[in-house]
Amino acid sequence: MALRLRHLLLILTASASLIGCRTPRGEMDLPVIPDAPEMYAFPNSTHFQGFIYDKEERSLTVIPRDGKGETVTHYGIRMKGAVAFANNAGHYGSYLANVVPLFPTVPLQEVGGKKFLPIVSDLYAGVHYDEETREFLLMDKDEQVIGYKNVPIEVYDNFLKAPVKNAYHKAFIEAMFEPLP
Repeated sequence: MALRLRHLLLILTASASLIGCRTPRGEMDLPVIPDAPEMYAFPNSTHFQGFIYDKEERSLTVIPRDGKGETVTHYGIRMKGAVAFANNAGHYGSYLANVVPLFPTVPLQEVGGKKFLPIVSDLYAGVHYDEETREFLLMDKDEQVIGYKNVPIEVYDNFLKAPVKNAYHKAFIEAMFEPLP
């Protein structure tokens, strides 16, 4: 609830300082995404007014145009994903294909000081990936965590896209990477 209020306040206060603009080719000129969340505008989008990306929370809050739905926050999105969304100028089809199915609208769950992205799986409740250390952690339904070393970011991305997380984990992570102690 507090996170929703924080984003609503950001939406209200950011409206005076919208940044970024859509170019004639439909790409958005983005400055480096700052540490503090700011709103990026889509002046020519029919569905979206803009979005807010929060680096710390790794969340993307999508702000619809009037009458086009409610403001929605998706969690677990890396900055690369937010920039890709922005470069598509908030295209509704891209949002439906690349954001909605991959990134939940429930906040990350914290276990042992790590934030886990909720996932749909028979065995696992969440996943955590650290880009710096390349640690890949899976949390089961009982909040027990297993982890692997030196997992490339592409493997993590493919895991998120996999329709059957358990099978992908067994074939491409458990079989290929060294477990953490």
